[in-house]
Amino acid sequence: MSDNEKITGAASKARSAVALVFFVFGLNIGTWATHIPFAKERLHASPGWFGASLLCMALGGVISMPAVGYMINRYGSARIVIVAAILSILFLPLSFMASSLLTFSFALLLFGGALGALDVGMNAHGLAVETAIKKPIMSSLHGIYSIAGLVGGAISAVLIGKIDEPHRALISCGFGLALVAYAIPRFLPANIDKGKTDSPLAWPTPMTMGLGFLCLLAIMIEGATVDWSGIYLREAFSVSGHTTAMCFAAYSGGMAISRLLGDRARALWKPASLIRVCALLTSLTLATALMAGNSTFSLIAFAVSGLTLGPVAPLLFIAGGHAEPSHPSRGIASVTTLGYIGSVAGPPLVGSIAQASSLWIALFFIAAVSALIAAAAPLVNSPEV
Repeated sequence: MSDNEKITGAASKARSAVALVFFVFGLNIGTWATHIPFAKERLHASPGWFGASLLCMALGGVISMPAVGYMINRYGSARIVIVAAILSILFLPLSFMASSLLTFSFALLLFGGALGALDVGMNAHGLAVETAIKKPIMSSLHGIYSIAGLVGGAISAVLIGKIDEPHRALISCGFGLALVAYAIPRFLPANIDKGKTDSPLAWPTPMTMGLGFLCLLAIMIEGATVDWSGIYLREAFSVSGHTTAMCFAAYSGGMAISRLLGDRARALWKPASLIRVCALLTSLTLATALMAGNSTFSLIAFAVSGLTLGPVAPLLFIAGGHAEPSHPSRGIASVTTLGYIGSVAGPPLVGSIAQASSLWIALFFIAAVSALIAAAAPLVNSPEV
């Protein structure tokens, strides 16, 4: 067997391994998300203090993500993915068992930190696998994450009322650990992206920061639409809770489908062209949802916006890795960190604008942000990327 055949075979196994880790990441998020209202009730927390506690999860991710770029350069992404995946699974049940708001906040800080490290590590290893296998795979990996989030939420929904909260989390933990154990021997060797630069602590380049800002905007749109589209439907059309749940499922499903198909589109189109088209269509579909005269058309338009927005963030993660060839993990860490900030900032920003004006205006602002991404898309075709 030639060296090229060996590399291709190892990369194929690593592709399945990193796909499993993306699934574990989504499973963790889906399991956690269904727990939020029960945690608030159990801890008897006010909305303000509970919201502050939830920010600890984001804080943990923002703290850990920049450091992971350095750690990948020193130890390789495979080792970071393994450690971060195991820690994220082990930290998941802590918030389910917390008896006070303080311990709940600390549990979320740990969980968010592990998830942040895993986010950067799995994207870095996914990029290494894509480079070795010589064909696009990153968008489909993010599609697997989206599907896993729905699976985690669905499993928890079935188990609610039948199994208490800590044991429900432990079921997800056992499943996740089994998947990670299967994946461990299949990752690419650590030296695939280890020690690529002698200055791992250098600041990210302006190009990487620009891509990261676009990722911040893209994920801000995603988070704002997920959190506020159902509320808009209830306020504008007085729809039932069942309809708002359908909106979330349709939006998430559309995003998963487009990410699973995104690699084929990326093989045919330049990244900047694909981002421009997707961002423009997202802007148009969000505006259509807000201009629709009935709930059915509005719901369909929101769902299609998930379909059009889905490929944008994965494309920006990839561009961040390519923007710093000597240190791709730092590029991915920069873009991922800013994207993560967008996921935290988006929903409160829409709420603030809605408070000052109206939810309709706030969501139109989100549509305008998508048009801004389309205008800045040529940045992705820069020679540095």
